[in-house]
Amino acid sequence: MTNRISAALMVIALASSSIFFSCNNNNVETKTVTKDSTATAHEGGEHIYACPMHPEVTGKENDDCPKCGMKLEHNDNAAGPSNVAMQFSYNPTAPKANEEVTLIMTPKLKDKPTEQVPLDVEHTKKIHLIAVSEDLSWFDHIHPEIGADGAYTVKEKFPTAGKYTLFADYKPSGANHTVDNLNVTVAGTIPTAKVYGADKLTGDAGDGFSVSLTSDAGKFVTNAATHINGAVLQNGKAVDVNT
Repeated sequence: MTNRISAALMVIALASSSIFFSCNNNNVETKTVTKDSTATAHEGGEHIYACPMHPEVTGKENDDCPKCGMKLEHNDNAAGPSNVAMQFSYNPTAPKANEEVTLIMTPKLKDKPTEQVPLDVEHTKKIHLIAVSEDLSWFDHIHPEIGADGAYTVKEKFPTAGKYTLFADYKPSGANHTVDNLNVTVAGTIPTAKVYGADKLTGDAGDGFSVSLTSDAGKFVTNAATHINGAVLQNGKAVDVNT
């Protein structure tokens, strides 16, 4: 249950990430995402403090990130650009609804593309992958596992035709926390998009747990940065999501 609630919160938090596309071959749809976020270098050997979700935002100890409100953390790696590029692929290249698809992602060093890139374990997994439908009516939180070739793979079934965004959340060892995206289009007749009647996001798991997301601005606006507050309730009472 905790994973399902955490995933729902992560979908909203990750929705502002950028999408990049590259080329594909005849067998597997392949896209490569390159991270080149650069932050202000520290002076005099002082430590750098950066936002864990937005490493380009730096400041002093105990400062808050102006983008998301998170407390800045010690991260001397924030001073330079990332040397990691994530290659995404999926097979078959034209998936259908409820058809099993193999999703493949391989982190690579830009200057040494044949070497494997180690990833840190975060929340018991090396990659957290969030799949979200275009109308936000469906999502899945899955975990690709590494193979001998250094590629991380996982199987998924998309429930309906349409567009889906995949958010890959990971941290290369010794580098910045990263979120990359991939768009997948599922063939077939696209169902009518779900219509949301109010600026309010709530969810009830049916077992006493519920979640509510609200905006500091009082409403949700497209193409604008929004600070979102999440509340998890058990039988109507707030609970600590870290327990």
